[in-house]
Formats: sequence, structure tokens, C-alpha cells
Amino acid sequence: RAVDIDNLEEFVESAAYWWLREGIQPQVLAFRQGVEDVCASSAIWAFEPDELSALFCGGHVEWSKEQLMRYLRPKGGMEAQDLEMLVDVLDKLAPDRRGQFLEFVTACPRLPPGGLPAAEISISPAQPAGSLPRARTCTKELRLPKYKTCAELEERLIWALDNAEGLYDDDRMIP
Repeated sequence: RAVDIDNLEEFVESAAYWWLREGIQPQVLAFRQGVEDVCASSAIWAFEPDELSALFCGGHVEWSKEQLMRYLRPKGGMEAQDLEMLVDVLDKLAPDRRGQFLEFVTACPRLPPGGLPAAEISISPAQPAGSLPRARTCTKELRLPKYKTCAELEERLIWALDNAEGLYDDDRMIP
């Protein structure tokens, strides 16, 4: 029968039931069977979806200044004041920007299980001073030029995060 104003609510309810329950039931059952094939214990069903997501995909991007100072790995003569400026900038980033930073440096927008220590991000100096930061995702290395201020570092980092599309370690990123 045709949908009109008198039966619109019934139609929407029926469509929602079909699309969100009955219509996807075969896929849900197949997914459940696949999980049970891999995980012999039914204990997996005790987890909430967000817990499984965190377990398999990594958790939310949360860190503190203390964690950043402890687990970012300076190398190649990285100066302490430059690392401290980076930590100040990273600590102030919103969660979505933190994900962008992780994707820029590691090619994954989430922390791995184990958090920041497991990410194993290294920071090394880059030239020329004042240029854009660059990253080597294969080695999880941020190449950070020297900046005069935190504001300059933040501006350059945000620009790099917003404009990085496969140019992580490319000379085109040097202004």
C-alpha cells in the first residue's frame, strides 16, 4: 500500500525494524559465528562494544605531560627545550587533533593497546629551522625542526597535520 501521512509513522517503524534488526540478522549471526570460531570461549560476549573496540583497535587518545616526557623518545641530539615545547603543544591538543598527530607519525589515529609506551614514538631534530615537521611512519619518528616559540611550533604542526597526504617525509613539506 502507498505511504501517506496517516501511515507514515508505521512505515518508519517498520523500515527501521527491517534495516536495524530483521534485515541484518544473517550478517549479525555470521559475525557472531566468526567471533566464536576465533574465540572458543563465550566470555567474549561479556564485553561491551567499546571495550572490544579498545582491545582490538586501541584506546582513546589520552596522555599527560608527564607521560609524553617519559615515553616520547628523543634521539639524534634532540634538545630538551625543543622536546618540552612539543610536549606543551601536544598536551593542549584536543582529542581529534591527538588522533591526527598519531596518524601523522604512526599511520594509525589511535594509541595501541598499552598506550603511549607501546606507541614507541621517537623525536629527532630536522633542518631547516622553522620548516614544517615531517614524519617517518614506518619508524614512528617525528622529525622536528627548531622553533623560536611554542606558538610557532603549534602553528607549523597543525598546518602539517591538516595538509599531510602522503608527504610525511617529502622535501615538498619544507616551505
